[in-house]
Amino acid sequence: MNIAFRADASYKIGSGHVFRCLVLADTFKAQDCNVIFISRLLDGHLIDLIRARGFEVITLGDGVAKNDNTSSIDWLGVSQEGDANETIENLEGRVFDILLVDHYSLDIEWETYIKPYTDSMAVIDDLANRNHNCDFLIDQNFRNENFDCYDSLVPAVCKKLLGLQYAILSPEYEEVRKNSKVRTGIINRVLVYFGGTDWQNMTSLAVKVLSQDEFSFLEVDVVVGSNYPFLLDLEKLISKRPKTNFYQSLPSLARLMSVADIAIGAGGTTLWERMSMGLPAIVISLADNQVRSCESLQKEDLIHYLGNYNDISDSLLTKYLRERICSPEDNYNLSMRISEYVDGFGALRIVQAMKL
Repeated sequence: MNIAFRADASYKIGSGHVFRCLVLADTFKAQDCNVIFISRLLDGHLIDLIRARGFEVITLGDGVAKNDNTSSIDWLGVSQEGDANETIENLEGRVFDILLVDHYSLDIEWETYIKPYTDSMAVIDDLANRNHNCDFLIDQNFRNENFDCYDSLVPAVCKKLLGLQYAILSPEYEEVRKNSKVRTGIINRVLVYFGGTDWQNMTSLAVKVLSQDEFSFLEVDVVVGSNYPFLLDLEKLISKRPKTNFYQSLPSLARLMSVADIAIGAGGTTLWERMSMGLPAIVISLADNQVRSCESLQKEDLIHYLGNYNDISDSLLTKYLRERICSPEDNYNLSMRISEYVDGFGALRIVQAMKL
C-alpha cells in the first residue's frame, strides 16, 4: 500500500501533529507499506527530522500565519485551495491508497480537492468543529465516551475510530510499561515536559517553582523539544538547581516516565503517554484544543488540571505540587486507575482498521 501524510509543524502549531503521524508512519512501514509526507515550510518545521526518520517528504512552499493571535484555522499560512493545488502539483499524478491529514487548518474544502488522488481519505481530528469529506475519522481523545459530535460532521459511510483505544503512542511505551515497577505514590522524582515548542514557557515557570527550598529534595528531569525558544534562560535556571537533569529532543519519554513519580506538563498526546505509564500528572493546557480533553479527564479525577496557561501562577503550581507530595495514597490509587485506560496498541489498531 502507498500511504501519504499531510501534516505540518511550526512554532505556533507545535510538533504534536507531526510526531503522532510519524508513529503511524512507522507502524504502516512495519506492515510493508510505502510512506511519504507532505509538509509546508513554516517557521519551526520538522521536515529534516521526518527525513532523518527515513521518509520521503514533499515540501510545500513558505507559509506565513496572519499574526501570533490567529486561531488554528489560520496556521496553514495559505488558503486551503492554494495548499491543495500546490499539493496536487507536487504529487505529479501519484495516487495513494490512503492519504491521512492531521491539520487543524484543513477541512472538507481541502479534502474534496484532494479526494481524486487517494482511494481513501483519513483525518485525525480532536476539535470536532468542522466538516470532513473522509472515509476514516480518528479522534484519540477522552470525551466520556460521548462522540456524537461527529455524526453531523462526516459522511454516513465514514468509519470512526474514537477514544483512548486508538491513542497513538510509540511502541516503546508498551515495551517499557511491561518492565516498569509499580509506583508507591511517594514523590521523589518529577518529570517536566510541555511539548516540543512551549512558546508560553511553562517549562521555566515549573523549574522556578521546583527551585524553591521546600522542593530541593526532588530529582527533576526537564525535557524540551528542538523548537523550544527560551533555551538560554532555561539553562541558567537549571544550572542553579542541583539534582536537575536536562534533555532536548528525545525520541521518546517512555523511560523517563517510567522512573518519574509525577509529571508537570501540557495536554495533547503526552496525556495518553503518561496515562499508559501510570504516571500521575499536574496538567496545564497550552492551547484551546487541549482544554476539552483536560476538563473531561479532570471530571473523572484522572489528572490534576490547573487550567489554561494564562491563569497559572507560581503560587498555584506550588500549592498543587505540595498537595501531591503530601498525598502518597491518592497518588498510588491514581496511578493504578489511569494505567487501565491506555494500553499502547492504538496505532496498530488504526493501521489494521484501515488495511481491512
